[in-house]
Amino acid sequence: MLSVRATAAALAASLLLAGCPSKDSGDSAPVGLPTVVVLTVDALSPRILWGNDGQWETAPRLWEFMDQATVLPNVLTPRGLTAVSLSSFSTGTYPRDHGIRINSGASRPARTTLFERFQRAGYATWGYSANLCYVMDQGVDERVCTWSGEEPDLGSLALRDELLVEQLIERIGDHPAGEPLFLWLHLNQPHKPFQMVEEYYELFHPDPYEGDLDPSDVDQTYAVALGTMPFDEADRRHMEAVYASQVRATDDRLGSVLDALEQAGLYDDALVIFGADHSEELAEHHDFFYHGCPPYNDTLGITWAFRAPQLGAGESIDTWASMVDLAPTIVELAGIGPWTGQQPGRSLVSGLQAGVLSAEPVFLERGMETAGVIRGSDKYIMSGTGGTGDCIPYSDAGMEYPGELEELYDLDDDPDEHDNRVEELNELRGQLRSEVCDWVQQSDWVAWEEAEDNQLLQQCEDWSSGTAL
Repeated sequence: MLSVRATAAALAASLLLAGCPSKDSGDSAPVGLPTVVVLTVDALSPRILWGNDGQWETAPRLWEFMDQATVLPNVLTPRGLTAVSLSSFSTGTYPRDHGIRINSGASRPARTTLFERFQRAGYATWGYSANLCYVMDQGVDERVCTWSGEEPDLGSLALRDELLVEQLIERIGDHPAGEPLFLWLHLNQPHKPFQMVEEYYELFHPDPYEGDLDPSDVDQTYAVALGTMPFDEADRRHMEAVYASQVRATDDRLGSVLDALEQAGLYDDALVIFGADHSEELAEHHDFFYHGCPPYNDTLGITWAFRAPQLGAGESIDTWASMVDLAPTIVELAGIGPWTGQQPGRSLVSGLQAGVLSAEPVFLERGMETAGVIRGSDKYIMSGTGGTGDCIPYSDAGMEYPGELEELYDLDDDPDEHDNRVEELNELRGQLRSEVCDWVQQSDWVAWEEAEDNQLLQQCEDWSSGTAL
């Protein structure tokens, strides 16, 4: 178990919708329900969150909060898409279980959500979101949305977040004393397009930038990935400083929410959880700037933190956990658990209290063509295509996200996943391949899409029958 600071250095306007309570009576309402607050941020890179290897003060309010919390710096989201990831978070299930594999299409996960769990326990449930708000449609009593899909005149991501937080702070001040509250706030910055926050940019880039890259121009970031626009170290430094300025602004907004909770008398005894839906690829692989394509931890690896009376403060547990573990953990910490029904996620409460998590395998899945596992410090990725041709936005330009049929990384020695050791570690490769294929071949994998002609499933079937890949 490491201190939060040591881990940081090492890892360096509104729309209201009324929801209907479920008729499932499986949960009961205990006495003395705590306020439960979930704060999530879109596309938040842990590397930048923790100050870019200690160089920048990007998130002082969140660092202060995490000094009061138990931190999980290594949480794996199954895919770097908001609807997919947040559906996994809110249901404790993988995409193949809840049915959401992309950001469009089905609007509700086909599993019970956190909102419904808390609603059944007697909570008022609020959902405040600045992105893909339909993820919060299931079981929420009141939803406030500034997403452009519902409020098309709001302009920038910063304005969406600002208006959302203003409305939430006013609502917190009006909340009746003694009424149990479950609140989930999701902010959109620092999601692309990367829009400079001038008052903070100079903190991270004091020297003038003389290049041509405009990080807010998505066509330019696409051009960099496509190799039609130059991109050098000065451009990278500028891009990261713009991104960091957004993180700092988001830190301010979250700090104001925490202040409002404290002023309303809701903070001291509350269960407060902070995390991200996914990270962001800032040209760590292949000069891409998009989170939906990569199977790597610079996009799928995220930080979560739990502040609760029954947990320690200022501690960090670096064992890998899964996004699907978080909902079962939250309901147990709130005293309305255990989480019942179908879900592969496990409650982490006993491990958080002990300061040690058991090292269980955690899985990823990118659509129907790529799956992987982290077991201990080993990460294995298996692709049916050796890359994906349908990874928006680059597929529109005829470009696949580069990849291999199999990849194997030692995360202790190679945390950035650049040294594919699949050929030299053949025995380990076989073990992890079997583990992934056993997982892939479970029936739920094909529950939401046709399995016919799926190359990943075919590879696993060939492996199971003794046919080499």
